Amino acid sequence: MKILIAGDFYVNENSKFYIDELFDELNMSDYFLFNLEAPIRDKKSIQAILKGGPNLYMNTSSLTPFVEYYKKIILSGANNHMGDFGEEGVLSTLKFFKDNNILNIGCGENIDDAGKPLFLDDNTVILAIAENEFGMASEFKAGSNPLKIEKNLIEIMKLNKHGYTVIVYFHGGTEEFPLPNPFIKRLFRTFLDAGGKVVIGNHPHIPQGYEVYNNGYIFYSLGNFIFDKREMKHTLKSRLKSMVRGVRKNKVEVIRDFWNIGYLVSLNLDKNQIDFEIIPVTYDKNRVTVMKGEQKKNFLGYLNKLVEINNNKENYLTYWNSWTKLQSNFIKRRISDFSYFNINSKYKNFLSFRNQITCESHRELLLNLNFLIENKELERCADTSIIKLLQNPDNFNI
Repeated sequence: MKILIAGDFYVNENSKFYIDELFDELNMSDYFLFNLEAPIRDKKSIQAILKGGPNLYMNTSSLTPFVEYYKKIILSGANNHMGDFGEEGVLSTLKFFKDNNILNIGCGENIDDAGKPLFLDDNTVILAIAENEFGMASEFKAGSNPLKIEKNLIEIMKLNKHGYTVIVYFHGGTEEFPLPNPFIKRLFRTFLDAGGKVVIGNHPHIPQGYEVYNNGYIFYSLGNFIFDKREMKHTLKSRLKSMVRGVRKNKVEVIRDFWNIGYLVSLNLDKNQIDFEIIPVTYDKNRVTVMKGEQKKNFLGYLNKLVEINNNKENYLTYWNSWTKLQSNFIKRRISDFSYFNINSKYKNFLSFRNQITCESHRELLLNLNFLIENKELERCADTSIIKLLQNPDNFNI
């Protein structure tokens, strides 16, 4: 059996995109799994929830270019945006899946429904899990399947005991950081210690490395698959900001990032044997392009660089501490601009504060910031250029 797996997918309301360069891979694959990073909203009356961060949605035509592959598509709804329009948005998405006979995983009418494994055959099963941000399912609430570590590990052990090859498709991690944070490294390895065979991450919006661990495979982040920039409402204030940014861009060089660069993983599962192929892609001018030649070689070299850093404990810690320094002012503002005494007047600030301490990866960053401050090491991490170097594909000729 062959499974093609991609990262995060989100398109704006009127977006048209092309995937013809993937047709060969899709035709050779039995299944195609990717993360649906927003609910399918079938009517505009569905209201957005209050949360920290943006509210995303897509419409019922957003997946039209995939229509001929609906029978082999698996959509994961385990993410931090599936609940952006409340339970009604989740139920609307589930209806879309049902109406179009699309296999799905990771979201449901309640936590038991959201957490159901997807059995592909007598040997292979997929679990889709998301870190605890907004829109998670509960006993009586529709949403995404939240990380419950003890429960997840017991389920993996049981499935492994019954002879299944367990694939964990996980939504979480630190956005824009080119390496997995320490919590994600521990968690993904623990999934394999419990009996999983493959763990594939999405959410950071940047490709991260991979590793072979305990006879299994970890792909920390595939990066974005297709992810449009959000369409902003053009108020007078936003137009003025755009003008200022435009002036600045004329004076300062615009630096590229990995937002539209990622990779797919093609898994070939034959009994107890698992082989994989990395397929680097770009998304530009509404078209997915498969990298070839020198560009593909350079991208794979970039991934190997990330693997090298990740495997060197001292080197990795330098990068993690530098990232913490880079984010320190933002974190301080997020946790300082709120008090339980002014919760009514600063409810939006409370939601950002809440997310900082309930999301596992956000909390990991906060814990490291506290550690560096306590040990008077924060200022020693002032060199953040090593992070910015890894965030720019131009530095690797990609």
